[in-house]
Amino acid sequence: MKIAFVYSTYESIGIEYISSVLKKEWHETKLFFDPRLFNDIIVKNNFLSKIFSYKKRTINDLIKYKPDLVLFSIVSADYKWACEYAKKIKQKINTKVIFGGIHVTSVPEKIIKHDFIDYIVIGEGISAIKDLVRALASNNPTDSIRNVWSKKNGKIIKNLVRPLIQDLEKLPYPDKELYKKHGEPFLTGYTIQTSHGCPMRCTFCSHDIYKNYYPNDKNYIRKRSIKNVIAELGDAHYKYKYKYIRFFDDDFVRDAKRLEIFSKQYRKYINIPYTCIAHPETINEKTIKSLQLSNCKQINLGFENIDENIRKDILKRYDKNEDIIKALLLLKNADIRSIVDFMMGIPTANEKNIEDNFKFFYKYTPTRIFILWLQYMPRTEICNIAFNKGVLDKKSISDIEENPYSRSILTVDKRVHNTKMIKYNILFVSLVISKKLATLLYKTKLYKLIPSNLAIFLSVIENIKSWKNYEHEQIRNFKRYIYFIFRKITL
Repeated sequence: MKIAFVYSTYESIGIEYISSVLKKEWHETKLFFDPRLFNDIIVKNNFLSKIFSYKKRTINDLIKYKPDLVLFSIVSADYKWACEYAKKIKQKINTKVIFGGIHVTSVPEKIIKHDFIDYIVIGEGISAIKDLVRALASNNPTDSIRNVWSKKNGKIIKNLVRPLIQDLEKLPYPDKELYKKHGEPFLTGYTIQTSHGCPMRCTFCSHDIYKNYYPNDKNYIRKRSIKNVIAELGDAHYKYKYKYIRFFDDDFVRDAKRLEIFSKQYRKYINIPYTCIAHPETINEKTIKSLQLSNCKQINLGFENIDENIRKDILKRYDKNEDIIKALLLLKNADIRSIVDFMMGIPTANEKNIEDNFKFFYKYTPTRIFILWLQYMPRTEICNIAFNKGVLDKKSISDIEENPYSRSILTVDKRVHNTKMIKYNILFVSLVISKKLATLLYKTKLYKLIPSNLAIFLSVIENIKSWKNYEHEQIRNFKRYIYFIFRKITL
C-alpha cells in the first residue's frame, strides 16, 4: 500500500519508527511536511505565516501521490491544523485517514466522531498500525485490532490497548530517509531514542495520560542495549555524516551505571558532540564525569519553576532547589551548556513568583532560559488541579478537549497573556545577554515599557549568541526557517 504521513514543524522519531516497520512489510511510505513558518513555538505572526504558508502546496502534492492511507500523529497544538488538512484531503481523494498521537489518546471518543477520520490509534501505536495496515491491505476485518478504534454501520468500535513493546531491539532503526528528502535542516544532526518511558509523572505531561492506559505495567520504562544504540549511531554516521547527536530520552542520565558504561563505549566508537535531557537530581560528580567523557555538550534541564511547593503540589516535581543549584554549577564547571525551561501561567504562581525566579536565575544563570506558558493538555492532572483552584471552569475544560488552544492560554485573557509573555521574556532574555542589562531593566522596571519590536530584537540577539555557542537545536531551527523561506521564494 501507499502510505502518506502528514507532519509539521519538527522531526518525529515516532513516525520514523512506524515508517521503518511498514517498509519491512513491503509498503511504500512518504512524508508530506509542512514547516509552518511563523506559526510555531518559536515565533507567531499571522501576516508572515500566510505569506510563507506551505499548506496548499503540501495538500496538492499529497493528492498527486494518491495514497491508500493518510496517517497523522498529533499533539494538542496540532489538532486544528491536522483536522483542516484531513478535511481537504477527504474532499479531494478517496483514501482512509488515521489519527494517532497523544491528543487522540487523551480524548479518543471526541476524535473518532469526525466524518473525515476513519480510524484512530490510541496508546503506543507502532504494532497497532502495522496490524491495521496489514488488515486493510488484505481486505480483512479491522474490528478487533487492539489500540484501534473504528466505525461500522454508524457505531464506534472500541478496542483495548495491547501491552507495551518490551524488546525495543526487535524494532528496525527509525527511517531517517523520510526527513532527509526535506532538505538541509534535517541533515545536520541525528535524533535517537535509547529508551521509552519516563520515571516521572508530571501533572502537565503526556506521560500522565499514557500511564492511565498502562497502570499495571511495571516495565513502562524500556531500554535498548548500549551495543544496539552504538550500532545504530555507527550505521547512521556512515550514511549521513551527521555533526551532532540529540538523545531524545525523557531522562537520559538517571541510570548512572548505564551512563558510565555507555560513556566509554560512545567515546571509543562514536565520540560526536551530543545533547540530552536530564532531571536536576541526576546531575552529580559521577554522572558529570561520564557526560564529559562521552562528549556531552548540552543538557536540557527540566524543573519549570524555582518554588519547591509549586513544583511538588502543582506539578508533582520533587526536585530540591539544592539539587538544581548543584546541577547548574556542576554543568557550568564542566563546560556543558545548560538549557532550562521557566513555565509561566502555573496555578497559584503570581508575579512575585516570576520575580523570585528571575532573582534565582540572576544568581545561578544557565546558558539559556526558555520561557513557556503552561498549555493544558486534555485530561492531564493539571486540569483537575486548576479546576479545583478555580483557575479553570467547566467551559474551559470543554474548550481544552474539544478545541484545544482556541485561546493562547486558558487562565487569563489572550491579550494579557501575550503582553506578559513579551515583557517577562525581555527580562529573562536580558539575563543571558548581559547581567548589567538585566539589572538595569529589573531595577528601573524598564522591561515593562519596552515595545514589542525591541523585544523581538533582543530575542534575535540572544538567538545569535546561541548560534555562536553552537546550540545545535537553535541552529537547526534557523536552518529550517532559512531553507523553507528560500524554497518558498524560489519555487
